[in-house]
Amino acid sequence: MPPPKPPKFVFGYREQETTNPDSGAKETVAYPFLPCTFEWGGKRTPPMDGLLDSGSDGIVLPLDVARFLGLTLKEEKEPMHVPGGEIPWYSATANLTIGRAGQFFTFPKIRVAIPRDGDTPILIGRDPVFKVYRVTFDDARSRFQLEPSP
Repeated sequence: MPPPKPPKFVFGYREQETTNPDSGAKETVAYPFLPCTFEWGGKRTPPMDGLLDSGSDGIVLPLDVARFLGLTLKEEKEPMHVPGGEIPWYSATANLTIGRAGQFFTFPKIRVAIPRDGDTPILIGRDPVFKVYRVTFDDARSRFQLEPSP
């Protein structure tokens, strides 16, 4: 039996209030957040949003999410390269499910990166999503589309 074909998705951007680093003024900015859940060992996160980040190589999870799932954390020797420097991190394996409203697609047994310190957001990078989907960001209409690659 062939693996299930990934469905097409279209999601709207979600607005967040941020502080402009240059002026210090409050601004509302729209970002491409992807609805998702993570699962491992019989535990599943509640539905959450991960920032779809074309500049990230893979999946980044906060340490508290990894601990909630009971992931086996492997301490990595080489630091993770992030804007502004390098940080220590763990790697682990989890299942990622994207989608909502009865339409979902699961990426089984993916590698995730977990920073050891700090308050990191969930980042959904190129591996695995961009390997299965052609991703189109439509900033003018504040939406993004995931279309299965042929």
